[in-house]
Amino acid sequence: MGKIIQDLAPNHHCEIVKILDKKEDWDELYDNDLNHHVIIDFSTPDVVLSNIRNAFKLQIPIVVGTTGWHQYLEEIRQDCQTQNGSLVFAFNFSIGMNLFFKLNTFLGKLMQQRDSYQVGIEETHHIQKLDSPSGTAIALRQQLQEYLPKGKHPIAITSYREGTVSGIHTVIYKGIEDEISIRHEAFNRQGFANGALIAANWLKDKKGFYNFADIIFNDD
Repeated sequence: MGKIIQDLAPNHHCEIVKILDKKEDWDELYDNDLNHHVIIDFSTPDVVLSNIRNAFKLQIPIVVGTTGWHQYLEEIRQDCQTQNGSLVFAFNFSIGMNLFFKLNTFLGKLMQQRDSYQVGIEETHHIQKLDSPSGTAIALRQQLQEYLPKGKHPIAITSYREGTVSGIHTVIYKGIEDEISIRHEAFNRQGFANGALIAANWLKDKKGFYNFADIIFNDD
């Protein structure tokens, strides 16, 4: 993801000025003018919280595309508020997937009274992906849990790890007489990188804690 962001940055009038690969790289930032800088984090679940807190400490806005840490969202939201930080997160930075989130919510509302259907989620990613199920699949389930009968039909997530798959998510409503499904497939990782760069440009002069959807659906 870092290489793709580096390649696409000029298309968004952004310049990559430093790559943070190890803990010691953060120390060098203290001696630099950090105005109008933004950190984009696509790291791993074991270091992302440390990266976020470093960004808050340095007062650098941060865009977080790493998944597998969202159980700490409320804690990080509070840290962002108390430290006057700037953060945009997303379960998925693809604009297409965020449209899919909207569609998932709409269909969930339609199916609210159709409890004869068993709903499930399937997700497939490349074999290097560390978290399972994906953060996107968890977000899809959380959306549906607001509308579907609680406890009657638990929403199962089935995860697959295959080759170099960028990401496939399918929400399936299976009934006795028919089946309804909606599906999103990412053909490559450029959509995630473009979304993160859009978020970085938007966040650079702002304070606060935001979801990517706050940016792309701000007229809703």
